[in-house]
Amino acid sequence: MLLRKRVLLAGAALGLLAFVVPGARAQFVQQGGTLVGTGSSGKGTSAFNSEPCNNTAVVCAPHEGFSVAISGDGNTAVWGAPGDSQGNGAVWVFTRSNGTWSQQGGKLVGTGANGPAGQGYTVAISGDGNTIIAGGPADDTTCANTSGCYGVGAVWVFTRSGSAWTQQGSKLVGTGYVPDLMGQVGQGTAVALSADGNTAIVGGPFDSPNSAPGANGSGAAWVFSLGSGVWTQQGGKLVTRDQVAGSSLVHSADVGSSVAISADGNTAIVGGPYDANAVVNGATKVAGAAFVFTRSNGAWSQQGSKLVGTGQAAFVLAGSGVALSGDGNTALVAGSTFYEYAQTSVFTRSNGVWTQQGSSLIGAAGPASLSADGNTALAGHSLYTRNNGLWTQAGSIPQSNASALSSDGNTAILGYPFSDDLGGVEVFVRGPANTPLATQASPSAGSATSQTFVFTFMDTSGYQNLTVVDALINNFLDGRQACYVAFVPSGANSGSVFLVDNAGDAGGPYQGMLLPGSGTVQNSQCTIAGAGARCPATGIHSP
Repeated sequence: MLLRKRVLLAGAALGLLAFVVPGARAQFVQQGGTLVGTGSSGKGTSAFNSEPCNNTAVVCAPHEGFSVAISGDGNTAVWGAPGDSQGNGAVWVFTRSNGTWSQQGGKLVGTGANGPAGQGYTVAISGDGNTIIAGGPADDTTCANTSGCYGVGAVWVFTRSGSAWTQQGSKLVGTGYVPDLMGQVGQGTAVALSADGNTAIVGGPFDSPNSAPGANGSGAAWVFSLGSGVWTQQGGKLVTRDQVAGSSLVHSADVGSSVAISADGNTAIVGGPYDANAVVNGATKVAGAAFVFTRSNGAWSQQGSKLVGTGQAAFVLAGSGVALSGDGNTALVAGSTFYEYAQTSVFTRSNGVWTQQGSSLIGAAGPASLSADGNTALAGHSLYTRNNGLWTQAGSIPQSNASALSSDGNTAILGYPFSDDLGGVEVFVRGPANTPLATQASPSAGSATSQTFVFTFMDTSGYQNLTVVDALINNFLDGRQACYVAFVPSGANSGSVFLVDNAGDAGGPYQGMLLPGSGTVQNSQCTIAGAGARCPATGIHSP
């Protein structure tokens, strides 16, 4: 079946266009090329997937982008490469100036590691971008030369003065831990920082329950606070009421697999993706959950019951990713992409009580991020926005292994640790909020074998306001984004309109033309013709 479409752009457009035609999706646009930090240990051959590479029998690849984080303003990005230097790990920092990203200093490696720690397995950054925490969950391992084995684990903190980064204090290891059968605690498997960089939470999903050495770990979290330039543990390790009560979990819950913290550091959420709470044919199955803790006068306690999405299916593994809004009143609890049951739920807090907001978001799973206001959510590669308490999908970003959103929700950083031999990171941005409105879409839908659609967009700012037009009617019709068009508003190529190449690679190369003026650019499936600021486009797509 062929679907023919025609796109008419009247005036021009700024940012990402939200088509009123059903199925259309606004898209983030890549900013620059793939970023790869310098000074990595080089190419590797390891099959390291999601666990530490501490086996000397293989050559560990660096895997840059295994973890990613971005500052509140989106101008400082950090990512980890836990396989760097044969599993010792490292962290890189890049900064943005006038839309261009560049590396800031050399790679960061914390001192005092005991064995191949896998530093950079997780990373987090403060709101101002001046404090970084990096997790190394394989530190102090008792099972060397065994791929995928964690250790007690540790975290390292780095701070920036000017443009120089230095380690702040010694590595941090939470007290009161009890290793599992393999001697694992995994502190640093998950990390998060408050906006001011003064409170850190660290997950250790293999910590054993009820102080029983050698038991199967059900996980814990530790909180550290900064005072007078010194980091100290705040209270004991955080465990859930179920763990304290000795509740029988069908599987180890792995509490601490993911963590997040509010801007003021007084609310934290901890994921336990293997918590057993789904009843199937009378049997309790693993489904996952999240647990909220709050701080009052320096003391932490669990707030309410565990968070479980309504109708949550078995093996969703909810809590694989968690996120909090800046005020701590909105929580995103994402499932895993490991199984087919992708599901994410949103919860809100009112007067200390948490309730689910709307239905679960089906098909969304993976790394979780929230904007500071809690109105933009990223779960895996699916982007959602909230309006008057209603969540709707607003677009998507490319699939990646790691992702994070800036506080305003306008910059996303994506990690591709298994790309090539070194890995890499890409940054995507979306346009300002004052995107143009679709003034006409005719017809609103169609299913004929040959169908013409006309979209009209108006923007009084003129064609200079055009940044991106995604002319696709439905994402599922053409994964190659054959009519994905971008405009360069400033710089050396100001006024250029670019059409994505035949492979649908948003990174180019492109065919281009200059506006205002006439001309055409085309690939094998789409032709864009320009006349002033009015650009009609036609194309044929095979579903």
